[in-house]
Order: sequence, then structure tokens, then C-alpha cells
Amino acid sequence: MALFDAIVSAAVKATDTVFAYTATWTPPAGDAITALVKYKDMSGEAKLGDNKYNLDKWTIEYTDSDFPGMKDLINANGKPLITVNVRGTNIDYIGIIANALSDGFCTEVRMRLKPV
Repeated sequence: MALFDAIVSAAVKATDTVFAYTATWTPPAGDAITALVKYKDMSGEAKLGDNKYNLDKWTIEYTDSDFPGMKDLINANGKPLITVNVRGTNIDYIGIIANALSDGFCTEVRMRLKPV
């Protein structure tokens, strides 16, 4: 592993220990996988009166090796169920858009709340 890659990998792991939430995903052919993700909850910016409510603003960032195949599934129009444990409450989302991040190790997934 190149020095730069090692430094980036260490930085990702260090920020996971401080900022991460636990997320679970079950691949189409396999058992449930649980990993640490960086989670952004945009619901605080939702305003029904001002029409700024956007259902697709929740995101997670994860290390590609933690959820192998998720990015490809989403980009092939699969809609995986992703459960994020937010302060002790499991919230179900559907992954809708996946983009590689510039660090080369991580993916950002934009999510929508799963209908109940």
C-alpha cells in the first residue's frame, strides 16, 4: 500500500471512531453486514411551510470494503434497505444514488426514508 493510501485509510478509520454510526445492509446473496458509517441527517433542514422539504437528503459514507457490492447494486437501479442506528433508534432507508468519493476508498450513498 502506498504511503498516501495508508494515511488516507488511517484518517478514515480515525474519523469513524469519532463520528460514525452503525449501519446494517443485507446483500442479495448473503448475510447481513454491519459496519460503521458517517451519517448525515438533513431532516433538521426540512421545512414544510417553506417547501424546502426534500426526502432524498439523508446520506451515509462508508469504506468500500465494508459493504462490498452496495454501490454497484444501487447504480444498477437496485434499492437496498439500509438500517442506520441513530442514537439507539434503528431507522430504515432505501439507497437511491451511490457515488465514489475522491479518496478512492469510500462511497457516499444518498438515501430516502423507507415507507412504513
